Amino acid sequence: MVVDLILVGGIAYTPEGLFRCGIAVDEGKIVGVAKESHLPQASRTIDARGKLLLPGVIDPHVHFRDPGYLYKEDYETGSKAAAAGGVTMVMDQPNTNPVPCTVQRFTEHRDNAKRKSVVDFNHFASPARITEVARIAEAGAIGFKIFQKKAAYPYNTEASISDYDSIFEAFKAVAKTMLPCSVHAHNTDVYDGIMRRFKERGELNWKSFFAVTSDEVVNVSTVPTLLYLASRASVRYYCLHCGLEDYVEMMREAKAAGKKVIAGVEYYSLVPPPKGKGDDVLKETDIPTTENHVSASWKGVLDGTLDFIESDHAPHTKEEIEIGLREPEKMALGQPGIDYYFSILLNEANRGRISIERLTQLCSSNVAKIFGIYPRKGALQIGSDADITIVDPKKTMTIRSEGLYTKVAWTPYEGYEVKGVPVYTIVRGSVVMEDSEVIGKPGYGDFVKPTLPVTSSS
Repeated sequence: MVVDLILVGGIAYTPEGLFRCGIAVDEGKIVGVAKESHLPQASRTIDARGKLLLPGVIDPHVHFRDPGYLYKEDYETGSKAAAAGGVTMVMDQPNTNPVPCTVQRFTEHRDNAKRKSVVDFNHFASPARITEVARIAEAGAIGFKIFQKKAAYPYNTEASISDYDSIFEAFKAVAKTMLPCSVHAHNTDVYDGIMRRFKERGELNWKSFFAVTSDEVVNVSTVPTLLYLASRASVRYYCLHCGLEDYVEMMREAKAAGKKVIAGVEYYSLVPPPKGKGDDVLKETDIPTTENHVSASWKGVLDGTLDFIESDHAPHTKEEIEIGLREPEKMALGQPGIDYYFSILLNEANRGRISIERLTQLCSSNVAKIFGIYPRKGALQIGSDADITIVDPKKTMTIRSEGLYTKVAWTPYEGYEVKGVPVYTIVRGSVVMEDSEVIGKPGYGDFVKPTLPVTSSS
């Protein structure tokens, strides 16, 4: 028997742990995980000596801006950026134009991505139109998302649902599908009050505007009500942006009480962009990153309170952010990051802050289990899709805007040095990135439907 591909010489993360072994791939599937002497012959062999063979990284929180905002990003550029960073599957968010809140819009969004994507994918839909929720679920959506915030793009679309009655009705509709429903939590009343006082004092500038948007009370105070409504609706509630001290503790308490809670944290809540070098206005997000918050986030990922780490890749042009220097309320919030976020986390593993085993759970296997695509994804075992991220743990890299695949072509981590870099990204047995060069073709990526019921994370 001659298979398509074998990987030899590496250390692989399997469901049983890290082992030195080889992997055989044929027709897009893993057909062997064994000692090299037991592997079949292959049309191609990749020498992975000194490398880690990890189940493909899955990013459940990206904004590819397609359709509607193609000047920021599109599915081709976004998926190439994902492949460059070792990501084999993405799940994008519904703040597009049009919003995928009907089955027709959802399927059009899916078909558009299929024509362009280099990596595998699925989408979160909006439950804004209750009568469409079941049909969207049947079409294969990975989940639903609500933006509790109403403001300038990306928060001024039909995906924004701020009143609790509508959120509760959406929760109940999504609960019937067994899919998760996420919420970008936001207390508009507190936000408006703080903004008003800044304006009355004549103190509104880009820094104070960011202080309002990143205020912990603004970002966390609605969560107890959302948790209660989610519990009453029996929906699987996916909590976003959990990189805040109080938020992490709420998740810990909710899980201890047996609530159906999924908790994600962004990589920049664990490793904030370095300040004091270059243009700090480009290093701001709408989530605060104080020392206490960073410490709480790390504790949460290490003790199992937080289920996975996501990029929240949210590209805006420099001009859309820098306008805040003149007109603060027009400032876009969010930052790109999918090109390198896994390398930033690998650097922390090299520093001893987190084990490779735990990092792999947080960036792959947990995601696959929670969203009902395990063991097709998130596992290096016979029968799984051959999605493999090959990492050189000793390779160093300086993050630069030049050479990024994201369309906005800038990074808040300019000049940041990391140790630990993906050198191959393999999607269903096909190499889509090799030595930092994306060679996968648009349209190769496949739509991956969840299988219910799901399993719990590790």
